[in-house]
Amino acid sequence: MRKILLLVAALVVLSGLATPVAGHAYLDSSTPENGGQVDVVPQDVELSFSGDGIQHATVDVVGPTGDDKSGEAAIDDENRQQVTVPVDSDAEGIYVVEWEVLADDGHTTSGSFFFVVGDEQVDREMVLDTLEDDVEDDIAWLEAVSNGGILLAVAGLLGIPLTFRLAVRPVLSGETGTDRTHRASQRIRQHSILVCFGLSILLLCSLLVAAVVQIQAFGTLSVETLQPFLSSWLGGVWIVQLLAVCGLLVLLVTAIRTGTQRVDPLLGTAVFGFVVTAGVAVT
Repeated sequence: MRKILLLVAALVVLSGLATPVAGHAYLDSSTPENGGQVDVVPQDVELSFSGDGIQHATVDVVGPTGDDKSGEAAIDDENRQQVTVPVDSDAEGIYVVEWEVLADDGHTTSGSFFFVVGDEQVDREMVLDTLEDDVEDDIAWLEAVSNGGILLAVAGLLGIPLTFRLAVRPVLSGETGTDRTHRASQRIRQHSILVCFGLSILLLCSLLVAAVVQIQAFGTLSVETLQPFLSSWLGGVWIVQLLAVCGLLVLLVTAIRTGTQRVDPLLGTAVFGFVVTAGVAVT
């Protein structure tokens, strides 16, 4: 019964990794609306997003002269899918709104739209120029690689200990020849620990790369952008994951170098792997 419960728990955890990425934040509506025409320049431009809440938003409102006429974008405290940016201009013409947001799931999306102030007519070329990049995922190859590395690592860190406990060890325990089966079990155990160590290194590197990608949503990578990232909800989850990986590396290095068995390295691997997986699931 215990083995069945462990297997069910593993399936539940791994199913969290297969959650669809529908949580990305996408622009749902805006005021003024995309392609809309108004009599005077609005004091604020409002953007409403679907999907996850917004962690950080960058919105530029480019006026008819090509200058940025916007202030700092603000995320609504009560409705974190709502972003407002003030506009400081009174010129008539075409305004292009370029936005980029970092969602709760750690992914960045961006796009653009336009509105017209006054009676100016909009031609087809202007529409095509402003809409060609609208609502596109900005998941760079670096982010894709880091996400793939995290998923591969946590799948192995959870799967290897469970496989050893639920499949390998019971089979070897049923074999004849106690010494031979014990040695075989120990060899498989040591190889499993080494593989888990390699996966832990992969996980550490992937987490660091993921942090770099997310920090860049706050601006150019620097100490100034590191602080708001670490103080955000995503940064808090990342810190917990990073501490879990460091603890796992200490455990595995100790087991490899000294053979200390006070704590089962594979059991510890599963526990630390579960912590990282929980971080992936909540984001």
